[in-house]
Amino acid sequence: MPMPIDISSLIERAKSQSGMTLGQLAADLEVSQARISEWKKGKYWPDASQIMYFAQKAGLPEFDTLAELEAQHNEKAAPIWQAALGKLRAAGVAATLMFTLAISSLLMSPTDTKAAGTHEPGSITSGSAKQKPL
Repeated sequence: MPMPIDISSLIERAKSQSGMTLGQLAADLEVSQARISEWKKGKYWPDASQIMYFAQKAGLPEFDTLAELEAQHNEKAAPIWQAALGKLRAAGVAATLMFTLAISSLLMSPTDTKAAGTHEPGSITSGSAKQKPL
């Protein structure tokens, strides 16, 4: 499990990973450097899109980072963020599985398809031909 991150660490990691200065990050976000310093000190709190911007620049998963920081910032809302993140992860796993299955089926040769139990139209096992009783 990844180490918890705080907003100050996130901003520093975004700065170092991106090779940008605090001023450049501030310009991208259209805020002052002083505002970012206030976020780092906990005087003010960045909005969700700003947190996700820092996560992206830091090379961290945006939604995970947002959920973690928002849960730290507002303990009452923590269960909501954790539930939303759980649903997002579950949807991501399901989407990845479906994508993998689709790609695998496209890449299978006709011989692989028969071995997997899939039959071509018109074959006896597809139900299109009548079988003789024994």
